[in-house]
Amino acid sequence: MTFGTLTISDQANMIAEQCDLWAGPKGGKVKVMANIRHLWEEVYGHAVDGNPKVLVCFNREKSRGSEQLRNNLHRVDRNWLVVVMRGHGFENKMAKTTMGQTDDFYSHCEELRDRLRIIISITEEVPIDYVGMGPLPGVAVPGMANVFLDAIQIEFNTANDIAEIIMTPPD
Repeated sequence: MTFGTLTISDQANMIAEQCDLWAGPKGGKVKVMANIRHLWEEVYGHAVDGNPKVLVCFNREKSRGSEQLRNNLHRVDRNWLVVVMRGHGFENKMAKTTMGQTDDFYSHCEELRDRLRIIISITEEVPIDYVGMGPLPGVAVPGMANVFLDAIQIEFNTANDIAEIIMTPPD
């Protein structure tokens, strides 16, 4: 399947648009992050409220194929992280959920995951390569990080073509 060469920026914006369709009705915001350091900066600076915040971050790109083939295949796998954050206030450190509760954080994250899995315009190989979903790992000393935050990361890969390098002169 060929959609032409998509830039990383184009893809990030397309992913963000899809995330906004999910987050907007919930009062949430979506932001494309320049890199992982900015993502963590945003995580630690997140204002704690009940509205979701979604961060879209390009994580890395890796060429397809063996060392002998990869410069001839012109295809890369791009790894993406989508982080969903929701604060739950300073009353308690754990968000309370009850059986049958309609505003369950995990269920909302699964909704977004499924919305991302069906995007077909960002990859040359449909569907996207869904890697997994899980809690955003803590990197600070326990008790020092924002313990009042629920955060899930959704990871997936896209297959993308990159421009061929032509080694012969144009004339």
